[in-house]
Amino acid sequence: MLIYIGLTIEPAIKDYWKDLNTHGTEHIVKQYIGVVRFQQLNHHFRASPPWPNSDKTPKTTFNQIDKLAEHIWLTYRKLYTPGTHLAVNETIQRFMGYIPEIVNILSKLTPKGFKIWVLANKGYILDFMWHAKGNKKGPVDLDESFINKGFLKT
Repeated sequence: MLIYIGLTIEPAIKDYWKDLNTHGTEHIVKQYIGVVRFQQLNHHFRASPPWPNSDKTPKTTFNQIDKLAEHIWLTYRKLYTPGTHLAVNETIQRFMGYIPEIVNILSKLTPKGFKIWVLANKGYILDFMWHAKGNKKGPVDLDESFINKGFLKT
């Protein structure tokens, strides 16, 4: 259901249980589960195991998906050889949950989700960095030597 909701974008979770969607059809999810039950399950769903109580180092949401992100980065590098023209841009990956790293930029096509800095070539993503919101934050794990040479974080 989460994959279906990710592929068929509606403004809010409750919209998947309305009588008709924006295209004049009904979503299939309402045949299998009610909206309240889905919200209860979705609130407690985890895609990764919780941190052990013995590990006291500060963690962020990005730490939970580091292994998956590393696999994606390595796959990008293995499957595509970039050309000479590269682009760095920001993107928002839709996310409807409740965590502190979510940004809400109303002027974007997808206003709520993870802000991600992307290095791309001809539409192919070569690398990406998570964005932590706040005045003193920015791209996560940024090489500080660039800032020391006068570059902005972005």
